[in-house]
Amino acid sequence: MEGKLLLSVLPRLTRPSAPRDRINVVEMASQVGFDLIEVRPGALHYESPPFEVEALNAEKLALDDWRSGDIFCFSLRSHPLPQSDAQKPGEDETWLAFQLGTTIIKIKDEQRQESEPFDYGPVSPSGSFRLRSVSRRSPVRSKINLWSSRNLALTVSKPVALVEALEKLRTGHPLKSTLATTAYEYQLSNCEVDKLREVLELLSKDAGIVWSE
Repeated sequence: MEGKLLLSVLPRLTRPSAPRDRINVVEMASQVGFDLIEVRPGALHYESPPFEVEALNAEKLALDDWRSGDIFCFSLRSHPLPQSDAQKPGEDETWLAFQLGTTIIKIKDEQRQESEPFDYGPVSPSGSFRLRSVSRRSPVRSKINLWSSRNLALTVSKPVALVEALEKLRTGHPLKSTLATTAYEYQLSNCEVDKLREVLELLSKDAGIVWSE
């Protein structure tokens, strides 16, 4: 049995855990029968994603596609090594995805107090709705339960109401009836309906969709 595996791997300076992450990749590959035979540093380049471009623009930085990655080349052995018992990782967070124009909106599927009034706000200390950092170590990441592919990062109370409204808009319901039925289903006050309208307008305009009442 013959075979090769080419794998994109993060460079050593990507984050503090990168050296250990690279070792883990080699160890996991070995467990399923692949031996590392070659490393090609900086062989891969990729187009910067929209959220990263927006974070750089917020810092008044304009860069071409500057990210690169290494390639690990593996060769398949005829017999994999015996696998050790490993602890199963915890379940990943679940996010619900909606598309507005060419923008993807993701909302964390989480349990919140139903008595909370609907509200929203930025997680960035600067007060900007657009997150200035894309680092996984940013202290505000745990507060985000709405994130867009253009790097809008919000904290939303009663996100289930926003999910309902986005789903109605996605299936062609007019804005007026969307707000009315969502308000009825979740017992939203007039103030909460105004907040819901504001966040829908924010998301729509950021996605380049013409907003009309």
